[in-house]
Amino acid sequence: MAEQGSEMETAEFTYSRGVTGRKKLVDDLKSDIGRAKKEFTGSKLTDIKTVISNYWQGADANKFYSELTAKAKEAAKACDKYVNTIETALTSDASAFDKMQESNASSIANLK
Repeated sequence: MAEQGSEMETAEFTYSRGVTGRKKLVDDLKSDIGRAKKEFTGSKLTDIKTVISNYWQGADANKFYSELTAKAKEAAKACDKYVNTIETALTSDASAFDKMQESNASSIANLK
């Protein structure tokens, strides 16, 4: 990274306001949220359910198991909603940024 007080090169940034940077950000966020979703639907949940069924019996165990399953499904659905919310917000931001750039270009064109 550049020294403090010096100019920074664009290549030093992970994300930028450009199309490529925005796409990378969306892709990275989708990947991160996808990994989180797998925690609610994957082998760890199956392992927990197996432990419950092996070591805990009765009505309270059944109720806990049922609640755990329902909450895991809710969390997985929430992950999908987060992806949509993030994409919508970033698309809106990109649109506003593009409009600002067009306004700047118009102002520059009018300098005479």
